[in-house]
This record gives sequence, C-alpha cells and structure tokens, in this order.
Amino acid sequence: RFVEEMCKMRAFGRIWDRVTRERYGITNEKQRRFRYGVQVNSLGLTEAQPENNVQRIVLEMLAVTLSKDAR
Repeated sequence: RFVEEMCKMRAFGRIWDRVTRERYGITNEKQRRFRYGVQVNSLGLTEAQPENNVQRIVLEMLAVTLSKDAR
C-alpha cells in the first residue's frame, strides 16, 4: 500500500500537468502545480495503544511526502 500511494500521487501530478498544459493552455509551471491535502485514515488507530498511533500516522503520511513530484 505504501508504494501504491506514492505512485498514485506522482501519477496525479503528471496527469494534472498534462491536462492543464494541453487542455487549458497554462504555460506557467508554477500555476500547473498539483496541490493536494492529506488526511490520515483514523480506522487504523487504536485507543488501547496510543503510542502505536504515532508510527501509523507517520507511515501513512510518508508515502505522500516522498512523492515529491506531486508538489
């Protein structure tokens, strides 16, 4: 799941760049950036083990952070 999330965000960024360039004719690279928000899945968090929740949250956000082409 980790690698899938990273690849998904990179693909979104590339598709968005192509659509904004070809369909809408935006030439400024800064205006074509794919901006996104991240929300952690709370279903995997447990009240009984709060110390493990930190690692779960960091691991879920790490994939998006490493997909640097999506920013």
